[in-house]
Amino acid sequence: MSIVYPCRHIATQCLHHLGNPNPTPKQIRLLESLIEQVPISHRLSFDKRLNHQETACLYWAAQGKTQKETADILAIKPTMVKTYRRTICEKLACSSITHAVYKGLLLGYLHFSPT
Repeated sequence: MSIVYPCRHIATQCLHHLGNPNPTPKQIRLLESLIEQVPISHRLSFDKRLNHQETACLYWAAQGKTQKETADILAIKPTMVKTYRRTICEKLACSSITHAVYKGLLLGYLHFSPT
């Protein structure tokens, strides 16, 4: 099942991300027409960087901590941990927090050190 997103907004975001803060209508229409041809099966995110809280949540997930345990450690509400985990998965294009931990290792957000 594909998710429908407004192509004009995605085209504008993409052009901004590529360094064009003031794209012309023609540039937007051209990119918009290209985007419309691509099936999108997950949410797009042009900023893959994790913020400090997301990185901390990813670290504690890698340590096997539950959402509640992570919330207690970080002194935040469990609902915030749930939100951070969801945004981590969106940014890294992962279907689960376990998958995100694996990608976090590959992308350098987490570091493996054998004991």
